[in-house]
Amino acid sequence: MTEDKNQPGITFAGALPPPVTGKTVFSAAVVDALAERLPVQRLTWSREKAFSSLRWRLTRTRGVLSAMLTLLLGGRRSGRLLMQPVNSGWGLLFNLALAAVGKLLGYRLVLHHHGYKYIDRRDWRTALLERLVGPRDIHIMACDRMMEEYTALYATAAPMQRLPPTLVTMEEGSHQAPAAESGGLAAICPPPNEFTVGFLSNLTLEKGIAEVLETFGRVAKKLDHVRMVVAGPCRGELEQALLDRVLEDYPEQVEYIGPVYGEDKAEFFQRISVFLFPTKSESWGIVLNESMGAGRPVIASARGCICSMVVGDVGVVVAPEADFAEAAAEQIERWVADPSTHESACRAASARARDLEADAIECLESFLDTMEQEAAQRP
Repeated sequence: MTEDKNQPGITFAGALPPPVTGKTVFSAAVVDALAERLPVQRLTWSREKAFSSLRWRLTRTRGVLSAMLTLLLGGRRSGRLLMQPVNSGWGLLFNLALAAVGKLLGYRLVLHHHGYKYIDRRDWRTALLERLVGPRDIHIMACDRMMEEYTALYATAAPMQRLPPTLVTMEEGSHQAPAAESGGLAAICPPPNEFTVGFLSNLTLEKGIAEVLETFGRVAKKLDHVRMVVAGPCRGELEQALLDRVLEDYPEQVEYIGPVYGEDKAEFFQRISVFLFPTKSESWGIVLNESMGAGRPVIASARGCICSMVVGDVGVVVAPEADFAEAAAEQIERWVADPSTHESACRAASARARDLEADAIECLESFLDTMEQEAAQRP
């Protein structure tokens, strides 16, 4: 059957899982939610799970070219929405190419921002992309701070919609233990003599693996009963060497369990006492939602939207110019010395997770309403 070009809808162009990353999983959650309200055309180049290999770069290039060809063959689509996850670095050139073709064909852009690199510092590629953006296009941002800092750098004419990545953990199901709401959180918090530091991510320098390992090294010199569990795929030779050295130095205290998903991920969060997140690139950090949902406090870098997530007794945010390992080690030592403060942090984390979920539900409904209204508009 021939598609009705006047039918309200949205075209999504970007990667969906696999590969499984915070960005692709968030994109999938948004696309699935949109599909419940609107017809969604998916132009995706999902393939395997390679991230930095030549094969993945070639796959992504072919996918973008195929998406551009599909748009061109579809002809002019005045007023239809074209949604893209925004990349960083040279990946922004893919966004530029797709946006230029979309604008040529009359599409309105919906740009979904995930990273923070081009907000930390003005990027000429983002500036070029912004030149294609008009008042009828839309930016999707994770938090108010992200909106404010982006606008300060790029002075966009487009309206912005807030959509926090919390909805990913809502889709997957909460890891929060039942006891958290009934006041029995102490029963599921590891006792002080079993304090365990946790880290789950792609094990790269950009994600903070060096700072995590340094933090543990500082703690272990003073507290020989503290343990650490590291999870996630190791992405480079240097990172593997750093991890191997710590495993060799602390064979009884450090455990590396590799990538974890589903029930294994939920078990990981139940095993730990605190989650470390010294990222240098994240704008939000979905794993922070997962940790707090499990009633586990966090120590994270004060980047992007993280300051709006980690508030009160939930944990600690460390300024970018500060020594993360020193600050994290000191906080861990305080929790071990006074278990009641750690228990309070666990309770605060669980409560904060519920607050973030309530906010995400409200934002999602507003976002879907906006997309439905925008898709119905005619030029």
